[in-house]
Amino acid sequence: MIPIPFYFPLIYLVFTLGISGENQLDIALDCGFQGNQVAGNTRFWTGDINSELFPLELGRNNASIISEAIAQKLTGTDPVPYGTARLSISEFTYIIPVNPGPNFVRLHFYSTEYENFTYSISNAFFSVKAGQYTLLSNFSVFDTAKALNREDIVKEYCVTVAKPSLNITFTPSSSISEGFALVNGIEVVSMPVDLYYPEAINFLRQDIFYSISSTTALETMYRVNIGGKDITADADTGFFFRKWEGEGEELYLTVPGKSVLPVLLDSTILRSAAIPEYMAPETVYRTARSMGNDRELIKKYNLTWEFPVDSGFCYMVRLHFCEILREIKSTGDRVFSIYIANQTAENRADVIRWSGGNYVPYYKDYAVAMFDKEKKKPNLSIRLDIPNFVEFQQHSWKPENNIIGIASGVVCGVVLLICLIGFFILRQGRKVKDSAKFSKTQAASMSSNFCRYFSLAEIKAATNSFENISIIGVGGFGNVYKGHIDGGTTAVAIKRLKPESSQGAHEFKTEIEMLSQLRHRNLVSLIGYCNENREMILVYEYMARETLSNHLYNTDNPPLPWEQRLKICIGAARGLHYLHAGVRHVIIHRDVKTTNILLDEKWVAKVSDFGLSKLRPADLSNTHVSTMVKGSIGYIDPEYYRLQQLTEKSDVYSFGVVLCEVLCDSGSISYLMGKIAPECLNKYGEIAVSCMLDNGVERPSMKEVVSGLECALQLQKKAEEDIRLGGEPAESNRDGAMGVGCSWEDPSGAIFSDINAIQAR
Repeated sequence: MIPIPFYFPLIYLVFTLGISGENQLDIALDCGFQGNQVAGNTRFWTGDINSELFPLELGRNNASIISEAIAQKLTGTDPVPYGTARLSISEFTYIIPVNPGPNFVRLHFYSTEYENFTYSISNAFFSVKAGQYTLLSNFSVFDTAKALNREDIVKEYCVTVAKPSLNITFTPSSSISEGFALVNGIEVVSMPVDLYYPEAINFLRQDIFYSISSTTALETMYRVNIGGKDITADADTGFFFRKWEGEGEELYLTVPGKSVLPVLLDSTILRSAAIPEYMAPETVYRTARSMGNDRELIKKYNLTWEFPVDSGFCYMVRLHFCEILREIKSTGDRVFSIYIANQTAENRADVIRWSGGNYVPYYKDYAVAMFDKEKKKPNLSIRLDIPNFVEFQQHSWKPENNIIGIASGVVCGVVLLICLIGFFILRQGRKVKDSAKFSKTQAASMSSNFCRYFSLAEIKAATNSFENISIIGVGGFGNVYKGHIDGGTTAVAIKRLKPESSQGAHEFKTEIEMLSQLRHRNLVSLIGYCNENREMILVYEYMARETLSNHLYNTDNPPLPWEQRLKICIGAARGLHYLHAGVRHVIIHRDVKTTNILLDEKWVAKVSDFGLSKLRPADLSNTHVSTMVKGSIGYIDPEYYRLQQLTEKSDVYSFGVVLCEVLCDSGSISYLMGKIAPECLNKYGEIAVSCMLDNGVERPSMKEVVSGLECALQLQKKAEEDIRLGGEPAESNRDGAMGVGCSWEDPSGAIFSDINAIQAR
């Protein structure tokens, strides 16, 4: 199997009873067949011949052909939908009506030769796209079947669709002569959002949480009913038609021989739980595995499952548990450790504490990076270390009592899914193989970019339940609190949005999406967020010096020295330049002002508050974003206000206002008098005024602003050095260069001394 980059396999052990079929989308398309037929598992299939789902007028669809599989190869395999196929040496597309939201997409392939078809099955190399997602790239039916040692292949995905239709396109590979694409069956089944999209995942060894967003697709790798038999699609719960592997899970166990025995739950009724009932069939939770009462075996081995995965990717693991021993019914009766890929996931796992009782399901989510320089397909291991002896009466561990418990009464099923994270690889038209080059260094960078999820309880603990003494800032959005996380070792700033705030859910989401992917010395870092019980909370790195505004207006702080002001402006300008030119898409901040420039302990300036930010493609064909005017009064670009066309030059205008404030705040004019070198003042004034020109095209870029401010700083340092040495400052030229290597030039052609009447803005 050719891997899809940036995988997150999902392993979980689950229980479910089923859900209503109301508004349930269920499409099963038998490709290359005319009419309807029922599979051996009672699944109802509809042929695609003359179907509206395969319009012949679309593209090259009419170049495809239909064919029957060679009959003798179907021995032992349900002929539906594998008896017929649609094949083509050209691209072809199905248009499937769907319910907007997450949907299962299953693709069925059969590796055999086909009647009256010229090309061999070994030439079937192709890619498959579902909407914006590339599901398969350069996929070989023949090679995959050979690796799996079976002819029938099912590829299952979870894909989120925004529109009421989904295009599924098959494209033959151009890298092989006589290559073609084929498909035997397509299923599309709607699913609830919370089935496979957890809100927060613990990234092992990274101490961060992140969420899987709706831009994520997932691919199922393994779905195993531990200790039980196969569960066919018709026996699945929730009308999802999922298949569960049965006894084959012994292949994944590392304990030798038949030492690990199946455990069957009696007729005890499983209890309802906080997790949805549609997670898995009830039969999954009525079987498990046990190492029995063999003391030596228990001492020598532990329960470990190993799943072959591809190296160089990150995996998401979901573990579902159910305590099915009636003797274990209280917290502390069974405490064990969980290790995933030889990393500690839980030191003191206690299913009773998690779920509230026995016979009640619960699950936990984790993510882990898998890197192995020597193996292309290492094993992702899941190990349970369960103590040998349990003392039930006193609810404590006492080895001397010699009471042995069943080691695996909590483990009922395993499912392995691969997730594709949209930001990294799910780009329209992007080939999967282009994204497959993924190094350990890149993975470390990636994992640091994920946004940590905090529970509301963690936020309350960090702020002492939002006590007023912790408030360090107040705005229209709500309050900002100083808090401490990670056991009190890390200071953070916690912004709590008021429900009635004009900064609503959209701005909250935008801030998370923007900052979680940006890293720059002059941008404030978003550590994480909380979205629970209607609370919208953002957690930032703590800025000890607060906002630039706090040092300019109504402050008891001493006035900032001029050179320090220049350095702050340069830092903020560098942050904005990074947004405009240092990322894949141009990011327009749209709310540049002194209150959104924060200062850390070392006076490093950091641009903050990205709730109003907008993305613009970096190509020259799109020079602006048409959008409703938003921003702060006094900082809004007049051209943006008139035309409602937002460009990066709108940020430049706002930054020009900031430069004027830094120079002319009411409390510092007298303090700065005589402390600014004339040449520096001249250059600084040129920059500020050019930033606020009416015509945005005439304004400098942020790169030019950075260069100009650095030039002004050099001029100031040169003048101070000349005075320190007892001489007169060097005479400057018309541009204020004063012998300093400044390369900045006012784009408008004007200089500060030439402007006699500055219009009020």
